[in-house]
Amino acid sequence: MNTANVCKEILEKGNSSPIYPQLSLDKSAFLFDSLEIGKTKYLELRRTLLSEDLKLPGYNSVAKHQAQINLLDEVRIIHREFPCGVGISYTRLLTHTVERIVSNLSPDNLVYPLKVRVSDGLDGSGCHRVYQQAISNPDLSTKTFILFGFKVNSIINAKDHILWKPHHPNSPFCTRPVALLALPENEESVKFLMDSLRNNETSTIEESGLCLHNGNAEVKIIRSHFDTKMAKILSGAGGANCRNVYCNCGAIQKWSPTSPIILGAKKFITSLIEEKLSISIDTPSVQGGTTTTGNVVRRCFTRSDDTVQDFLYWVLTVIPQETHQVVTTIFNNLSAILRLYNSNRKVDTEGLDNVCRETYESILTNFSWAHVTPTLHKLLAHAPQIIADHNDGFGLEDLSEEGLESCNKLVRRYRERLSRKFSFEDNVKDVFVRLIFQSDPILASFRNITKNDSEPDLTELKSCQDILVKSLIINTL
Repeated sequence: MNTANVCKEILEKGNSSPIYPQLSLDKSAFLFDSLEIGKTKYLELRRTLLSEDLKLPGYNSVAKHQAQINLLDEVRIIHREFPCGVGISYTRLLTHTVERIVSNLSPDNLVYPLKVRVSDGLDGSGCHRVYQQAISNPDLSTKTFILFGFKVNSIINAKDHILWKPHHPNSPFCTRPVALLALPENEESVKFLMDSLRNNETSTIEESGLCLHNGNAEVKIIRSHFDTKMAKILSGAGGANCRNVYCNCGAIQKWSPTSPIILGAKKFITSLIEEKLSISIDTPSVQGGTTTTGNVVRRCFTRSDDTVQDFLYWVLTVIPQETHQVVTTIFNNLSAILRLYNSNRKVDTEGLDNVCRETYESILTNFSWAHVTPTLHKLLAHAPQIIADHNDGFGLEDLSEEGLESCNKLVRRYRERLSRKFSFEDNVKDVFVRLIFQSDPILASFRNITKNDSEPDLTELKSCQDILVKSLIINTL
């Protein structure tokens, strides 16, 4: 295998510009990180590429540039009676990120003050038992980590022209880590993180903005990257004061999701879907969790012109005839709601709220025995409010927590393969520095990330659910 060709292929990913004889420090640093090599291998690679008329900067220059990118000198150990993780100043990392982006933009378009739109959040990561090690404090568990980070969604100049947006907003390489803590995923840990690392800094950032080299930037921060468990901890959504929640103790006592009738019907339908469509639903996955993933849901809620490949068709074949119309309406409404919620289009939130309310009431009225899961409740009861209050009426495509979730596998991998094992502090610091480095916006632009463009244009749809989607989109052109 020709090493030079491998390097060229890596460097050309996501970057259409030609490979110059002398690679830039950014491209060399990206190459160093992508190949996951050390000093010795880098020097060998440099000698090999010289014979291919391709020059790499010296190792010391690349190492110094790496330290500047990952802010190595500013990463600090976080203490909570004992060392529990690592972190960096939210303000410093955000300023550094924006300056890195601005440095690669055309100076003619940089009309200050800039407007920076940011979203942040946190997510827990378990299953770290394999990497558990002897540490200074036996009370500190390294089985579970909490990662807190943010993502720059857009940079707009004073003339309201969008200067920059991430090409792949839901990639883990767009998530900038602020803290990595070895703490359990509970209310006490989250409160400690939010009070000590987020709330004060974000308030100051939004009030004072950022001071850049050539001007100032106004910042709007949205807290959106969290799953259902974190949402409950942070906001109490689904509690007694939440709309669409009713106390009916008699109904709760009479019904149980584990009743033989419910379990038997569920097993029959899931087996049918797996047989006819090769879609496995709610079964244990070898990758952890269950097979009910986002991709499975998207496939189920996408209508097919081929009847035998249509999820709803097979469901209707095994349920009573009198429920067909109601189930079809609920199905179409849920499909439309999900697509609007995960789009980047301007949404008629009042109309969406009416559809969500009608769908929720239809489920409760026609299927009073059914259990509304927390995820479904969050979608139907809170989606319009979240879109209206937290994203200026736009769908939440770029506010998804998928990027933060995807960082969990990187944390596990870096802890095992690319970090020191001498102590807990060294281990998590190495992981954290790598997370900062691989999420640098300039280096991330070199990566070849495949985006699924198979979703239809939301304005060119013809089925019942598609017409509903189109009616709830506000044309901003």
